[in-house]
Amino acid sequence: MALILVLMIIGKMVKQMEIVPNKFIPGILLAIGLGLSLLLFGLNVDAVVQGVLITGAAVFGYQLVKQKDKQE
Repeated sequence: MALILVLMIIGKMVKQMEIVPNKFIPGILLAIGLGLSLLLFGLNVDAVVQGVLITGAAVFGYQLVKQKDKQE
């Protein structure tokens, strides 16, 4: 759960820097998510799956917040 928040914060920081185009941010987050997951859980298939899932949750969570703000 903490990794999701970490990835959301990193994603927001990368977006605000405006150096990287928005279409590359999910890929960058995936690489970071996989790396952190492998560091925490070791080199196995479960760690890779967790890395993909936490990245998906972080990107999805950010999009939910972004869409909610657009509707208000």
